Amino acid sequence: MVVVVILRVVMAGVVVAVVVVVVVEVEMAIAAVEVTEEGSLHICNLHSYIRYYVIMNQLQLELGRIYRSTEQFKPPSVAFAKYLNALLFLLHLVEVLAVDYKYMVSSYKGNITFPKRPIKADKHDAAEAGEWQWRHYEKDKRSGNGEENQVVLAKHETTEHTSKGRLVGHSVDRRLGKRMASNDFGGQVALVTGGGSGIGRFTCLKLARDGANVVVTDVSLEAARQTLSMMPKPEDHLALQMDVTRQSDVQGVIAASQDRFGKPPSLLVNSAGIGLLAPFLDATEACIDKYTSINLKGTILVTQAFIKTLLEGDDRPGEGKGAVVNIASMAGKTGLAGMTIYASTKAGVIAFSKSCAAEMARKGIRVNCVLPALIDTPMSTGITEEKHRSYCAKNPLGRLGKPEEVAEVVVFLLSRRSSYMVGACLEVSGGTDM
Repeated sequence: MVVVVILRVVMAGVVVAVVVVVVVEVEMAIAAVEVTEEGSLHICNLHSYIRYYVIMNQLQLELGRIYRSTEQFKPPSVAFAKYLNALLFLLHLVEVLAVDYKYMVSSYKGNITFPKRPIKADKHDAAEAGEWQWRHYEKDKRSGNGEENQVVLAKHETTEHTSKGRLVGHSVDRRLGKRMASNDFGGQVALVTGGGSGIGRFTCLKLARDGANVVVTDVSLEAARQTLSMMPKPEDHLALQMDVTRQSDVQGVIAASQDRFGKPPSLLVNSAGIGLLAPFLDATEACIDKYTSINLKGTILVTQAFIKTLLEGDDRPGEGKGAVVNIASMAGKTGLAGMTIYASTKAGVIAFSKSCAAEMARKGIRVNCVLPALIDTPMSTGITEEKHRSYCAKNPLGRLGKPEEVAEVVVFLLSRRSSYMVGACLEVSGGTDM
Protein backbone atom coordinates (compact mmCIF):
# COMPACT_ATOMS: atom_id res chain seq x y z
CA MET A 1 0.00 0.00 0.00
CA VAL A 2 2.83 2.41 0.93
CA VAL A 3 4.58 1.60 -2.31
CA VAL A 4 1.46 2.43 -4.30
CA VAL A 5 1.08 5.79 -2.52
CA ILE A 6 4.72 6.65 -3.22
CA LEU A 7 4.34 5.69 -6.86
CA ARG A 8 1.20 7.82 -7.16
CA VAL A 9 3.07 10.83 -5.70
CA VAL A 10 5.91 10.28 -8.16
CA MET A 11 3.36 9.97 -10.95
CA ALA A 12 1.72 13.25 -9.98
CA GLY A 13 5.11 14.95 -9.88
CA VAL A 14 5.96 13.68 -13.35
CA VAL A 15 2.63 14.91 -14.74
CA VAL A 16 3.22 18.36 -13.18
CA ALA A 17 6.68 18.44 -14.74
CA VAL A 18 5.19 17.56 -18.12
CA VAL A 19 2.65 20.38 -17.84
CA VAL A 20 5.39 22.87 -16.93
CA VAL A 21 7.48 21.79 -19.89
CA VAL A 22 4.49 22.17 -22.22
CA VAL A 23 3.76 25.69 -20.94
CA VAL A 24 7.38 26.75 -21.41
CA GLU A 25 7.47 25.10 -24.84
CA VAL A 26 4.34 26.92 -26.00
CA GLU A 27 5.69 30.28 -24.80
CA MET A 28 9.00 29.72 -26.54
CA ALA A 29 7.36 28.46 -29.73
CA ILE A 30 5.36 31.69 -29.89
CA ALA A 31 8.51 33.73 -29.39
CA ALA A 32 10.49 31.56 -31.79
CA VAL A 33 8.65 32.50 -34.95
CA GLU A 34 7.62 36.12 -34.85
CA VAL A 35 7.02 38.11 -37.99
CA THR A 36 7.87 41.75 -37.29
CA GLU A 37 6.53 44.85 -38.99
CA GLU A 38 9.42 44.68 -41.44
CA GLY A 39 8.62 41.07 -42.29
CA SER A 40 11.72 39.65 -40.64
CA LEU A 41 11.84 36.47 -38.62
CA HIS A 42 13.00 36.22 -35.02
CA ILE A 43 14.26 32.67 -34.65
CA CYS A 44 15.19 31.10 -31.33
CA ASN A 45 17.72 28.36 -30.83
CA LEU A 46 16.44 25.15 -32.43
CA HIS A 47 18.66 23.06 -30.20
CA SER A 48 16.53 23.93 -27.19
CA TYR A 49 13.40 22.53 -28.88
CA ILE A 50 15.16 19.33 -29.80
CA ARG A 51 16.24 19.13 -26.19
CA TYR A 52 12.66 19.52 -24.98
CA TYR A 53 11.49 16.90 -27.44
CA VAL A 54 14.07 14.39 -26.20
CA ILE A 55 13.00 15.10 -22.60
CA MET A 56 9.37 14.42 -23.49
CA ASN A 57 10.29 11.13 -25.11
CA GLN A 58 12.15 10.15 -21.96
CA LEU A 59 9.15 11.11 -19.82
CA GLN A 60 6.86 9.02 -21.98
CA LEU A 61 9.11 5.98 -21.65
CA GLU A 62 9.35 6.49 -17.89
CA LEU A 63 5.57 6.78 -17.51
CA GLY A 64 5.11 3.62 -19.58
CA ARG A 65 7.63 1.75 -17.42
CA ILE A 66 5.86 2.85 -14.23
CA TYR A 67 2.48 1.88 -15.62
CA ARG A 68 3.66 -1.57 -16.62
CA SER A 69 5.18 -2.12 -13.14
CA THR A 70 1.88 -1.76 -11.33
CA GLU A 71 -1.80 -2.07 -12.15
CA GLN A 72 -2.74 0.68 -9.65
CA PHE A 73 -2.28 3.44 -12.24
CA LYS A 74 -4.83 4.36 -14.79
CA PRO A 75 -4.07 4.36 -18.53
CA PRO A 76 -5.17 8.01 -19.04
CA SER A 77 -1.92 9.11 -17.37
CA VAL A 78 0.16 7.44 -20.05
CA ALA A 79 -2.18 8.59 -22.80
CA PHE A 80 -1.93 12.15 -21.47
CA ALA A 81 1.86 12.05 -21.76
CA LYS A 82 1.63 10.70 -25.31
CA TYR A 83 -0.76 13.49 -26.29
CA LEU A 84 1.62 16.08 -24.87
CA ASN A 85 4.50 14.50 -26.73
CA ALA A 86 2.55 14.68 -29.99
CA LEU A 87 1.70 18.34 -29.29
CA LEU A 88 5.35 19.19 -28.78
CA PHE A 89 6.24 17.47 -32.04
CA LEU A 90 3.60 19.47 -33.90
CA LEU A 91 4.86 22.74 -32.39
CA HIS A 92 8.38 21.93 -33.49
CA LEU A 93 7.15 21.00 -36.98
CA VAL A 94 5.20 24.27 -37.30
CA GLU A 95 8.27 26.23 -36.28
CA VAL A 96 10.50 24.52 -38.86
CA LEU A 97 7.91 24.96 -41.62
CA ALA A 98 7.48 28.64 -40.79
CA VAL A 99 11.21 29.24 -40.94
CA ASP A 100 11.54 27.33 -44.22
CA TYR A 101 8.60 29.21 -45.71
CA LYS A 102 10.05 32.59 -44.81
CA TYR A 103 13.46 31.57 -46.19
CA MET A 104 11.95 30.44 -49.50
CA VAL A 105 9.89 33.62 -49.86
CA SER A 106 12.91 35.79 -49.08
CA SER A 107 15.12 33.85 -51.47
CA TYR A 108 12.53 34.21 -54.23
CA LYS A 109 12.51 37.97 -53.73
CA GLY A 110 16.30 37.97 -53.81
CA ASN A 111 16.62 39.49 -50.36
CA ILE A 112 16.77 37.96 -46.92
CA THR A 113 16.27 40.45 -44.12
CA PHE A 114 17.23 39.99 -40.54
CA PRO A 115 15.78 41.80 -37.53
CA LYS A 116 17.74 44.67 -36.07
CA ARG A 117 15.22 45.46 -33.36
CA PRO A 118 16.04 43.73 -30.06
CA ILE A 119 13.28 41.71 -28.40
CA LYS A 120 12.83 42.36 -24.72
CA ALA A 121 12.42 39.34 -22.51
CA ASP A 122 11.70 38.88 -18.85
CA LYS A 123 14.33 38.02 -16.25
CA HIS A 124 13.62 34.30 -16.48
CA ASP A 125 14.21 34.20 -20.24
CA ALA A 126 17.36 36.29 -19.93
CA ALA A 127 18.72 34.11 -17.16
CA GLU A 128 17.93 30.97 -19.14
CA ALA A 129 19.62 32.45 -22.20
CA GLY A 130 22.73 33.13 -20.19
CA GLU A 131 22.66 29.70 -18.55
CA TRP A 132 22.26 27.74 -21.77
CA GLN A 133 24.82 29.91 -23.57
CA TRP A 134 22.80 30.36 -26.71
CA ARG A 135 25.10 33.13 -27.83
CA HIS A 136 27.36 32.25 -30.74
CA TYR A 137 29.37 35.14 -32.13
CA GLU A 138 32.41 35.10 -34.35
CA LYS A 139 34.23 38.22 -35.37
CA ASP A 140 37.18 37.86 -37.68
CA LYS A 141 39.16 41.07 -37.95
CA ARG A 142 41.55 40.72 -40.84
CA SER A 143 44.50 43.04 -41.39
CA GLY A 144 44.93 42.48 -45.10
CA ASN A 145 42.06 43.79 -47.16
CA GLY A 146 40.43 45.32 -44.13
CA GLU A 147 37.40 43.08 -44.22
CA GLU A 148 35.60 42.29 -41.04
CA ASN A 149 33.76 38.98 -41.15
CA GLN A 150 30.83 38.76 -38.77
CA VAL A 151 28.75 35.64 -38.43
CA VAL A 152 26.00 35.65 -35.83
CA LEU A 153 23.98 32.46 -35.49
CA ALA A 154 21.01 32.39 -33.13
CA LYS A 155 22.49 35.20 -31.14
CA HIS A 156 21.13 35.54 -27.61
CA GLU A 157 23.15 38.06 -25.68
CA THR A 158 22.38 38.66 -22.04
CA THR A 159 23.19 42.11 -20.73
CA GLU A 160 23.38 42.45 -16.98
CA HIS A 161 23.29 45.78 -15.16
CA THR A 162 24.15 45.93 -11.50
CA SER A 163 23.93 48.60 -8.89
CA LYS A 164 25.75 48.01 -5.61
CA GLY A 165 25.97 44.35 -6.47
CA ARG A 166 22.28 43.94 -7.20
CA LEU A 167 20.77 42.70 -10.46
CA VAL A 168 18.57 45.42 -11.90
CA GLY A 169 17.66 44.14 -15.36
CA HIS A 170 18.25 41.79 -18.27
CA SER A 171 17.71 42.06 -21.97
CA VAL A 172 18.00 39.48 -24.70
CA ASP A 173 18.94 40.45 -28.24
CA ARG A 174 17.79 37.75 -30.65
CA ARG A 175 19.13 38.11 -34.13
CA LEU A 176 19.93 35.68 -36.91
CA GLY A 177 22.74 36.55 -39.20
CA LYS A 178 24.64 39.53 -40.42
CA ARG A 179 25.89 39.75 -43.97
CA MET A 180 29.16 37.88 -43.94
CA ALA A 181 31.64 40.34 -45.37
CA SER A 182 30.55 43.56 -46.99
CA ASN A 183 32.81 45.44 -49.40
CA ASP A 184 34.44 47.52 -46.70
CA PHE A 185 37.70 48.96 -48.04
CA GLY A 186 38.03 51.58 -45.34
CA GLY A 187 41.67 52.60 -44.83
CA GLN A 188 42.87 50.97 -48.05
CA VAL A 189 44.35 52.60 -51.11
CA ALA A 190 43.19 51.39 -54.53
CA LEU A 191 45.03 52.12 -57.78
CA VAL A 192 42.94 51.96 -60.97
CA THR A 193 44.39 52.30 -64.46
CA GLY A 194 42.14 53.44 -67.28
CA GLY A 195 39.94 55.12 -64.68
CA GLY A 196 38.90 57.96 -66.98
CA SER A 197 36.08 56.06 -68.68
CA GLY A 198 34.14 52.82 -69.05
CA ILE A 199 34.76 49.93 -66.69
CA GLY A 200 37.66 51.72 -65.01
CA ARG A 201 35.52 54.75 -64.16
CA PHE A 202 32.69 52.71 -62.65
CA THR A 203 35.22 50.65 -60.69
CA CYS A 204 36.60 53.86 -59.18
CA LEU A 205 33.11 55.01 -58.22
CA LYS A 206 32.24 51.72 -56.53
CA LEU A 207 35.55 51.51 -54.65
CA ALA A 208 34.99 55.05 -53.37
CA ARG A 209 31.44 54.08 -52.41
CA ASP A 210 32.84 51.23 -50.32
CA GLY A 211 35.36 53.35 -48.44
CA ALA A 212 38.64 53.05 -50.37
CA ASN A 213 40.97 55.94 -51.10
CA VAL A 214 41.11 55.73 -54.89
CA VAL A 215 43.99 56.76 -57.12
CA VAL A 216 42.35 57.38 -60.50
CA THR A 217 44.86 57.17 -63.36
CA ASP A 218 44.40 57.58 -67.06
CA VAL A 219 46.49 58.59 -70.04
CA SER A 220 44.18 61.63 -70.12
CA LEU A 221 44.46 63.68 -66.93
CA GLU A 222 41.24 65.52 -67.79
CA ALA A 223 39.31 62.24 -67.99
CA ALA A 224 40.78 61.13 -64.65
CA ARG A 225 39.70 64.42 -63.05
CA GLN A 226 36.19 64.01 -64.44
CA THR A 227 35.95 60.65 -62.71
CA LEU A 228 37.31 62.22 -59.53
CA SER A 229 34.59 64.90 -59.63
CA MET A 230 31.90 62.18 -59.78
CA MET A 231 33.14 60.41 -56.65
CA PRO A 232 31.82 61.00 -53.11
CA LYS A 233 34.24 63.25 -51.19
CA PRO A 234 36.67 63.91 -54.07
CA GLU A 235 39.16 65.33 -51.58
CA ASP A 236 39.69 61.81 -50.22
CA HIS A 237 40.94 60.57 -53.59
CA LEU A 238 43.60 61.39 -56.17
CA ALA A 239 43.61 61.81 -59.97
CA LEU A 240 46.89 61.39 -61.86
CA GLN A 241 48.02 61.08 -65.46
CA MET A 242 49.82 57.82 -66.29
CA ASP A 243 50.97 56.09 -69.44
CA VAL A 244 51.03 52.40 -68.46
CA THR A 245 53.65 51.64 -71.11
CA ARG A 246 56.22 53.87 -69.41
CA GLN A 247 57.84 52.46 -66.30
CA SER A 248 58.82 55.93 -65.04
CA ASP A 249 55.17 57.03 -65.10
CA VAL A 250 54.12 53.93 -63.19
CA GLN A 251 56.73 54.36 -60.49
CA GLY A 252 55.92 58.05 -60.19
CA VAL A 253 52.22 57.36 -59.62
CA ILE A 254 52.91 54.77 -56.91
CA ALA A 255 55.32 57.16 -55.18
CA ALA A 256 52.74 59.97 -55.34
CA SER A 257 50.12 57.64 -53.86
CA GLN A 258 52.40 56.80 -50.95
CA ASP A 259 53.13 60.48 -50.33
CA ARG A 260 49.43 61.37 -50.36
CA PHE A 261 48.04 58.52 -48.26
CA GLY A 262 51.08 57.50 -46.24
CA LYS A 263 51.12 53.93 -47.55
CA PRO A 264 51.29 52.12 -50.88
CA PRO A 265 48.17 50.90 -52.69
CA SER A 266 47.03 47.42 -51.62
CA LEU A 267 44.35 47.09 -54.32
CA LEU A 268 45.05 47.24 -58.05
CA VAL A 269 42.75 47.19 -61.07
CA ASN A 270 44.37 47.07 -64.51
CA SER A 271 41.63 48.46 -66.72
CA ALA A 272 43.67 50.47 -69.22
CA GLY A 273 43.38 49.06 -72.74
CA ILE A 274 42.46 49.69 -76.35
CA GLY A 275 40.34 47.59 -78.68
CA LEU A 276 39.50 48.77 -82.17
CA LEU A 277 38.60 46.71 -85.22
CA ALA A 278 41.83 45.86 -87.01
CA PRO A 279 41.76 43.03 -89.57
CA PHE A 280 44.78 40.82 -89.16
CA LEU A 281 46.18 41.23 -92.68
CA ASP A 282 45.93 45.01 -92.41
CA ALA A 283 47.67 45.24 -89.02
CA THR A 284 50.95 47.15 -89.21
CA GLU A 285 53.95 46.62 -86.97
CA ALA A 286 53.17 49.90 -85.22
CA CYS A 287 49.57 48.70 -84.60
CA ILE A 288 50.79 45.39 -83.19
CA ASP A 289 53.29 47.18 -80.93
CA LYS A 290 50.63 49.62 -79.69
CA TYR A 291 48.11 46.91 -78.78
CA THR A 292 50.74 44.74 -77.14
CA SER A 293 52.29 47.63 -75.19
CA ILE A 294 49.05 48.99 -73.73
CA ASN A 295 47.01 45.82 -73.21
CA LEU A 296 49.70 43.38 -72.12
CA LYS A 297 52.99 45.14 -71.36
CA GLY A 298 51.19 47.90 -69.42
CA THR A 299 49.34 45.36 -67.28
CA ILE A 300 52.60 43.58 -66.49
CA LEU A 301 54.55 46.77 -65.70
CA VAL A 302 51.93 48.20 -63.35
CA THR A 303 51.40 44.88 -61.56
CA GLN A 304 55.12 44.37 -61.07
CA ALA A 305 55.70 47.85 -59.63
CA PHE A 306 52.59 47.53 -57.43
CA ILE A 307 53.65 44.18 -55.93
CA LYS A 308 57.28 45.20 -55.44
CA THR A 309 56.23 48.28 -53.48
CA LEU A 310 53.65 46.39 -51.46
CA LEU A 311 56.10 43.67 -50.44
CA GLU A 312 58.95 46.06 -49.66
CA GLY A 313 60.38 44.93 -46.32
CA ASP A 314 57.68 42.26 -45.88
CA ASP A 315 58.01 39.19 -48.09
CA ARG A 316 56.90 36.78 -45.37
CA PRO A 317 54.21 34.22 -46.29
CA GLY A 318 50.68 35.16 -45.31
CA GLU A 319 47.29 36.02 -46.73
CA GLY A 320 45.50 39.31 -47.15
CA LYS A 321 48.30 41.70 -48.12
CA GLY A 322 46.74 42.81 -51.39
CA ALA A 323 44.62 41.97 -54.41
CA VAL A 324 44.96 42.51 -58.17
CA VAL A 325 42.19 42.31 -60.78
CA ASN A 326 43.08 42.46 -64.48
CA ILE A 327 40.49 43.27 -67.13
CA ALA A 328 40.89 40.73 -69.92
CA SER A 329 38.16 39.83 -72.42
CA MET A 330 36.03 36.97 -73.65
CA ALA A 331 37.89 37.47 -76.93
CA GLY A 332 41.03 36.29 -75.16
CA LYS A 333 39.30 32.99 -74.41
CA THR A 334 37.35 32.35 -77.60
CA GLY A 335 39.17 34.46 -80.21
CA LEU A 336 37.45 37.13 -82.27
CA ALA A 337 37.54 37.53 -86.05
CA GLY A 338 38.44 41.05 -87.08
CA MET A 339 40.22 41.72 -83.78
CA THR A 340 42.99 39.15 -83.85
CA ILE A 341 45.67 41.35 -82.36
CA TYR A 342 43.37 42.57 -79.58
CA ALA A 343 42.23 39.03 -78.76
CA SER A 344 45.83 37.84 -78.64
CA THR A 345 46.85 40.51 -76.13
CA LYS A 346 43.86 39.69 -73.93
CA ALA A 347 44.75 35.98 -74.06
CA GLY A 348 48.14 37.10 -72.81
CA VAL A 349 46.48 38.95 -69.92
CA ILE A 350 44.63 35.75 -68.95
CA ALA A 351 47.84 33.70 -69.00
CA PHE A 352 49.70 36.43 -67.10
CA SER A 353 46.98 36.59 -64.44
CA LYS A 354 47.07 32.85 -63.80
CA SER A 355 50.88 32.67 -63.76
CA CYS A 356 51.26 35.69 -61.52
CA ALA A 357 48.53 34.37 -59.21
CA ALA A 358 50.38 31.08 -58.75
CA GLU A 359 53.59 32.91 -57.95
CA MET A 360 52.18 35.57 -55.62
CA ALA A 361 49.54 33.65 -53.64
CA ARG A 362 51.99 32.47 -50.95
CA LYS A 363 53.25 36.04 -50.60
CA GLY A 364 49.74 37.18 -49.63
CA ILE A 365 48.63 38.77 -52.90
CA ARG A 366 45.68 37.37 -54.83
CA VAL A 367 45.53 37.89 -58.60
CA ASN A 368 42.37 37.30 -60.63
CA CYS A 369 40.90 38.58 -63.86
CA VAL A 370 37.56 39.42 -65.40
CA LEU A 371 36.45 38.47 -68.92
CA PRO A 372 33.82 40.93 -70.18
CA ALA A 373 32.02 40.38 -73.45
CA LEU A 374 30.75 43.38 -75.44
CA ILE A 375 30.16 46.19 -72.93
CA ASP A 376 28.52 49.54 -73.58
CA THR A 377 31.64 51.71 -73.16
CA PRO A 378 33.50 54.22 -75.34
CA MET A 379 35.59 51.30 -76.61
CA SER A 380 32.50 49.73 -78.21
CA THR A 381 31.60 52.85 -80.20
CA GLY A 382 33.90 51.76 -83.02
CA ILE A 383 31.76 48.68 -83.67
CA THR A 384 29.18 49.01 -86.42
CA GLU A 385 25.45 48.99 -85.74
CA GLU A 386 25.15 45.77 -87.72
CA LYS A 387 27.65 44.00 -85.45
CA HIS A 388 25.78 45.33 -82.41
CA ARG A 389 22.53 43.82 -83.65
CA SER A 390 24.26 40.55 -84.51
CA TYR A 391 25.79 40.35 -81.04
CA CYS A 392 22.49 41.08 -79.27
CA ALA A 393 20.71 38.46 -81.37
CA LYS A 394 23.15 35.78 -80.19
CA ASN A 395 23.36 36.95 -76.58
CA PRO A 396 20.94 35.08 -74.24
CA LEU A 397 20.02 38.39 -72.56
CA GLY A 398 19.68 40.14 -75.90
CA ARG A 399 21.72 43.21 -74.95
CA LEU A 400 25.16 44.67 -74.35
CA GLY A 401 26.60 44.60 -70.87
CA LYS A 402 26.84 47.68 -68.66
CA PRO A 403 30.17 48.87 -67.25
CA GLU A 404 28.76 48.99 -63.73
CA GLU A 405 27.87 45.29 -63.99
CA VAL A 406 31.51 44.47 -64.67
CA ALA A 407 32.70 46.87 -61.96
CA GLU A 408 30.65 45.04 -59.31
CA VAL A 409 32.47 41.80 -60.17
CA VAL A 410 35.82 43.59 -60.01
CA VAL A 411 35.04 44.98 -56.57
CA PHE A 412 33.96 41.52 -55.40
CA LEU A 413 37.29 40.03 -56.50
CA LEU A 414 39.15 42.74 -54.59
CA SER A 415 37.19 42.11 -51.40
CA ARG A 416 37.67 39.51 -48.68
CA ARG A 417 34.48 37.83 -49.87
CA SER A 418 36.62 36.29 -52.62
CA SER A 419 39.45 35.36 -50.26
CA TYR A 420 39.68 31.80 -51.63
CA MET A 421 39.74 32.86 -55.28
CA VAL A 422 43.18 32.86 -56.88
CA GLY A 423 43.88 32.82 -60.63
CA ALA A 424 40.16 32.87 -61.41
CA CYS A 425 38.88 34.29 -64.69
CA LEU A 426 35.25 35.32 -64.23
CA GLU A 427 33.12 35.75 -67.34
CA VAL A 428 30.78 38.75 -67.37
CA SER A 429 29.20 38.09 -70.71
CA GLY A 430 25.45 37.75 -70.40
CA GLY A 431 25.90 34.13 -71.49
CA THR A 432 27.79 34.85 -74.72
CA ASP A 433 29.92 31.87 -75.81
CA MET A 434 28.75 29.67 -72.95
